[in-house]
Amino acid sequence: MAAAEPSPRRRLPRWALPLLKVLVAAVVLLAVGRTLTAAARGLQDAPVRPAAGLAVASGAVYALAFLPMGLYWRRVLQAWGQPSGLGPVVQAYYLGHLGKYVPGKALVVVLRTGSLRAAGGQTAAIAASVFVETLTLMALGGVLSGVLLTIPRFAAGQPAWLVVVAFGLAAGSLLPICPPVMNRLIAFYEARRQDAPAAEPHRLSWGLFAAGWLAAAVTWCGLGASLWLAVRSCLPGFELSINHWLACLLAAALPVVAGFLSLIPGGLLVRDGLMVALLTPTAGPEVALAATVLVRLAWIGSEAVVCGILVAAARVVRLGG
Repeated sequence: MAAAEPSPRRRLPRWALPLLKVLVAAVVLLAVGRTLTAAARGLQDAPVRPAAGLAVASGAVYALAFLPMGLYWRRVLQAWGQPSGLGPVVQAYYLGHLGKYVPGKALVVVLRTGSLRAAGGQTAAIAASVFVETLTLMALGGVLSGVLLTIPRFAAGQPAWLVVVAFGLAAGSLLPICPPVMNRLIAFYEARRQDAPAAEPHRLSWGLFAAGWLAAAVTWCGLGASLWLAVRSCLPGFELSINHWLACLLAAALPVVAGFLSLIPGGLLVRDGLMVALLTPTAGPEVALAATVLVRLAWIGSEAVVCGILVAAARVVRLGG
């Protein structure tokens, strides 16, 4: 008796994918809009009136600060044989940032993976590369936070448990990103994906691991500079010094890492509360609150502007081609 042939997989109707893309875009725009509105209202209630020019500069520095991590992600994709054209990768990378404002933050992976999957990439490999990039950034952010909180100048006025939390966050992000652990996770994940290749699973080398930490260091330095500009916007006398910059680096790194692991959209409340607490000893409570609200507005605004520019540029290139 002949064996029954496996039934072919049912394909989605042709209209389903465009509809899904529209729904995803609507969810992202709604989430970003709500976050922007909340930040703008908070800024109106703040007793400090920031300088607009420095606020715009803060957003611009923030957007540029993430470029090294975007290029690192591209390097991982290249090493794993995935689509790695500079334009599509940078566009997918920045579009993914908007996904963190949606509950659960899984949309970050969906947006980046979907963008490159259309170019012929493998879903499992692209998704794994997104986790590699993100966890690398968060791990170094936790380590930097823990180190800075061991310095009396920056630990002053902060509870001792905050140092433990910082290193705990670092360990929680660092452990899965170490090549021996990450390679096991990649193999486990790809084995369960139908589009995974039959050959050896993709691997994270120590060279890629080191390159990621270098890129993450540059990104965190840029985020510290962006926050310093926001504080200076609210407090003209806030001088550019190594201590002020390191204080802003700490106030950017620990809240962002904690907000990421909280799974709350955009790290709302978790990130903002920690940032205010960490900035208060250096800038005072009123300025700390105003700068925190301002930097959220500047960061979200810059992400939206950059994504708009990249999408428009990609469309022009397609039409011109």
